[in-house]
Amino acid sequence: MQIATTRKQLPPLPQPPNNGRGRLEVDLTYEAPDTVETRLGSIPADYESWTGWEHTERIYFRDGHKEASNPYGRSQTIWRAQPTYNQDGTARLKEITRTVVAEPKSELTTPLIWGAGGGLIGGLAGAVIGLATGTDPGVGAVIGGGVGAVAGGVWGYHDANTDRVRLEWQEANITEKDLVGYIHDVDEDRRYVCHGYGKDRHCRWETDDYEHDFRPIIESTVVGTYHRPVVVHYKD
Repeated sequence: MQIATTRKQLPPLPQPPNNGRGRLEVDLTYEAPDTVETRLGSIPADYESWTGWEHTERIYFRDGHKEASNPYGRSQTIWRAQPTYNQDGTARLKEITRTVVAEPKSELTTPLIWGAGGGLIGGLAGAVIGLATGTDPGVGAVIGGGVGAVAGGVWGYHDANTDRVRLEWQEANITEKDLVGYIHDVDEDRRYVCHGYGKDRHCRWETDDYEHDFRPIIESTVVGTYHRPVVVHYKD
């Protein structure tokens, strides 16, 4: 199999106005992999059981057999987009048009997001300090939350104010997927159960059931490359 690449002369890309400070929305046409949804095989469907133990295991298929089901005979089919090929064995490319939006971080919403995170961290730190020093942890949480929110907001504004964007071509891999096995996660589902009333009330954790979750193990093989336009954030 030959490795296809689009290392030909790439056209210049339009750029956001105001030296990367403005917003750009543009339709770009370029060559991308021609793919088709392909069935790779199947893995067991999720299920619940009354007995078991918590653990995780990786199970690999053997002898090219890529089908599996759970104890009840149910399975889930795994599909992935697979590249198509030219007669010479190279990955086939097709022309596509995609709308690309390049926009720097907002000076309105970014400080709010940073402020909320700073307030949460500051509140927790203030409560811990309050407990450690013997003062009211509620007061510490309020003060710490306020200080954290202000600091986070200031840093958030600085982050947004210095954020710039540009469009550039980046090389990306064309990959072929192969289902090689699956991951089996078993989690104990517990509930807190209470019996009786008053002094005779007793509570304990009881196992409700065991949840069996399955995820595919998929390996990728590079069969070619292509160039795509991407939005890059950078600092002024």
